[in-house]
Parts: sequence; C-alpha cells; structure tokens
Amino acid sequence: MNLLLDRLLGLRRGFKAGIVLGGYALALLAGMGAVALHDRIGSRVDGDASGGMAAFGDAVLFLAVAGVVAIIPSVVAVLFLAGRRASRHSRRS
Repeated sequence: MNLLLDRLLGLRRGFKAGIVLGGYALALLAGMGAVALHDRIGSRVDGDASGGMAAFGDAVLFLAVAGVVAIIPSVVAVLFLAGRRASRHSRRS
C-alpha cells in the first residue's frame, strides 16, 4: 500500500489533476446511470401522477449515488495535497 502511495505521489501535477477530475466525472456518470436505471425499472404510473415528486426523487438518487462515489476522488485529492505538503516540509530539513 505504501509503495502504491509513493508512486502516486511521484506523478506529475497535471496527471494528478486528471486522476481527480476523472474520478469526479465517473461519479457524475454513476449518478446519471443510477437515475437512468431507476427510470427504466421503475413504474411510470407514479411519475405520471405526480411528476414533481418523481423528479425530486430522481434528484435525491443522483445526489446520493454521485456523492458516495465522489468520496473516492476527494480522498485521493487530499492524499495528493498532503503528500505534496509533507514532501515540501521534508526538503526544508
């Protein structure tokens, strides 16, 4: 695990940003996929009778799935920033 972290911290800054932004893009795609799957599987009778409530439910589902998946790139970003700060402090000594 430490070897993987050392390799990730040694990457160029642009590549690190790409990893984090790609993770957020995947989180958005996961949220949209969950809503699309729910729409395909779910009953349209409820959505036709009360469209606003169905739309709100879709929004909550999207935010829940995207929010949980977005934890991963957020943790990676924090590790990148903490590693950069730690390496900067170790150079001063």
